[in-house]
Amino acid sequence: MKYEILTVKQFQIAYPGIYKRCFSYNSIRHPFCKAEVTGDALAGTFAVPKKPEVSLEKQIFGYCITEDRLIFIDDTDYVSTLLASLETAEPHAGDSPISTIYDLMEYMIKDDMLFLQGYEDKLEELEDIVTGEKEDNDVDFEKTILAMRKNLSTLGMYYDQLSDANDTVQQWAGQQHAKTKRLPEIYANKVKRLGALVASLKEYSIQLRELRQSRIDIRQNQIMQFLTIITTIFMPLTLITGWYGMNFRNMPELSHPYAYGCVAVFSAVVVIIEILLFKKKKWFK
Repeated sequence: MKYEILTVKQFQIAYPGIYKRCFSYNSIRHPFCKAEVTGDALAGTFAVPKKPEVSLEKQIFGYCITEDRLIFIDDTDYVSTLLASLETAEPHAGDSPISTIYDLMEYMIKDDMLFLQGYEDKLEELEDIVTGEKEDNDVDFEKTILAMRKNLSTLGMYYDQLSDANDTVQQWAGQQHAKTKRLPEIYANKVKRLGALVASLKEYSIQLRELRQSRIDIRQNQIMQFLTIITTIFMPLTLITGWYGMNFRNMPELSHPYAYGCVAVFSAVVVIIEILLFKKKKWFK
């Protein structure tokens, strides 16, 4: 399939009508995937996230499809590199403009399922750290989980935009050769699966963060319970200390030779009784 790659300026000069209706200098660089039907042509843009750092600046290029012509609009070498890779992977891809654009769209997401699997593996690793099955003190949990959620949100929007653009392309493709009619449906199913996986991973990240917070709360409750038990154990000792710290003249224990030992033994017995009682009530768990 033959195609053209033009710069924004070249396309504006060669196709002023389509450019005016569908593009402008700013909109063609807007980080958004879209498709619009204008007359007998289909035009739009792709904004492809860079992997693995999807939160960085996207690769943006435009396209225009007529019945027998496919034009790409790009001021960089990204489209040339992408099409060269596509031709290497599928030498006979695309015998019509619409099938070529779908081959390209599928090529742009061909490794995304494996890429998203990497996010799932990372979330499972974080879960192991949260649950204590794995120790890694070098991981900043909050920073890592927030960065992953940001990237997943970017990918989710990207797949939603591809799905919307595909709906427009599907309407336009219905007017083309019968062989291309099923391409939009096949592509839509792939994008929906990717979008569903991203949504699932985002939900997983939220649940993982909530799990970590709940474990922190449980740990804090355990600490408070421990401190409460310690305080409760020493309360009778504090009472005894306060009582015998009054030093009244007629207190018989003050002059008794074994008073100190008796009080010490009594205090120890009280502590032992409390510990046994707490164990019986399972307060130490």
